[in-house]
Amino acid sequence: MRTRQMDRWTLAAACVAAVAMQPALAQDKKRPETPVSPKPSPTRPTPTPTPKPTPKPTAKPEGKPEAKPTAAAKPRSFFEVVRAFAGRWDRDHNGVISEAEIDALVIDPYVKGDHAAAVGAIKNYMRIWGSLMPQLTPEYLAAEEKRSKPSPEDDKEPSLTEFSFGLDWNKAYTDALKRISVSGRELYKNDKLDITQFHQGQLGDCYFVSLLGGMVHRNPDAVRRMITPLPNGGYKVSFGDDRPVTITGLTDAEIATSSTTGDEGLWVAVFEKAFGTLRRRQFPNEHKDTKVATDTIAQGGSPTTTIRVLTGKEPDEIALRDSTGEVRVVDGQRVTQVKPVATESEVTRIVREKIIAALSRNKLVGVGTFPERLPPGISGQHAYAVVGYDKATDRLEVWNPHGNTHTPRGEPGLKFGYPTKAGLFWVPASDFPHIFAVAFVEADRSAVTEGQRGGN
Repeated sequence: MRTRQMDRWTLAAACVAAVAMQPALAQDKKRPETPVSPKPSPTRPTPTPTPKPTPKPTAKPEGKPEAKPTAAAKPRSFFEVVRAFAGRWDRDHNGVISEAEIDALVIDPYVKGDHAAAVGAIKNYMRIWGSLMPQLTPEYLAAEEKRSKPSPEDDKEPSLTEFSFGLDWNKAYTDALKRISVSGRELYKNDKLDITQFHQGQLGDCYFVSLLGGMVHRNPDAVRRMITPLPNGGYKVSFGDDRPVTITGLTDAEIATSSTTGDEGLWVAVFEKAFGTLRRRQFPNEHKDTKVATDTIAQGGSPTTTIRVLTGKEPDEIALRDSTGEVRVVDGQRVTQVKPVATESEVTRIVREKIIAALSRNKLVGVGTFPERLPPGISGQHAYAVVGYDKATDRLEVWNPHGNTHTPRGEPGLKFGYPTKAGLFWVPASDFPHIFAVAFVEADRSAVTEGQRGGN
């Protein structure tokens, strides 16, 4: 007789389940045994009882309140989902869940709900860590589950540093599940788009999302008109030169791995997928093995490209500061040493003549920072949109696609940063060139050819 051998995924799940059961087993030993009714004999069928007649429904007394619905079942944890699906995720049965296997799940429309949230959590970490990502073996995931639980004698939750490699799987999964549940399936949930609920996700596409937010701030109705829902559940997205990109509907895992507008619909994620599809089409050799469209835009890019795609116009690139080529390590971080491109008065004049003047003509303006030490609340090596100018106070309004909040711990300025809410903050024109290294300004020159549209 042949004995069926447990595979590595089943065995690892069984080991974790056994560990999890130990406290319960210890408590059961202290309890008196509960009598168990004997099972019916296998050789003698159990008589089937005669069913009782169903009573007729009685009218509900007038004025009596309806019974409250039962509470929804508690969602499964990340590791409960892993135990349920990991064996199926490992499609080649080599004992390792690969990035290609996760990508196939991300684009699978039948992967839904908490299953999709777990896949999305893994995909987001794969994007962040790249080649440094630990191999997802049964042994690794079983050890992570054990490590994520506080020991019986310890009442506190484990801190992030207590997780191997600093991966907080439960939080990543909870965030992904929230994105799926909150966004729903509507393209737009409000009549007017705004950027106060707009948050860049785990994609490294600040160069795209920041300027998309700038367009929303400038003309939200024009942005709405760029997306046309299709009868098959997909979308047609018409970018600035009116050359449409058609995409399939978003899967739950794609929603979990894209930027979000909270409960205001899927439109940002649709733009990201369309932009990624466009980039894959423009550079087929570079992205021939890319299954997830947004992977083509996930590792950074140029605001120049974004302005060309969104507006069909060629942008001007304006340097405010330059790198010395020297990189130092400060507080454990690599920072670029910078220098001004001209005198302070000359750079401030450039800000007024190029950037503020462009805003007065309702042009799209983006700015970028170097990886350097900046005022608190402002990220280095990041892209922002400039969305306004107040002449009375001589300040420019800037939007961070992270949608962050910051309260200065002292006088607002270069030392303590600037009051920030939903990513929006005001910067004096004199401080502006001390923070931002380069500006990208929409010009009036057409950029409709495929080569120009593709950008760099």
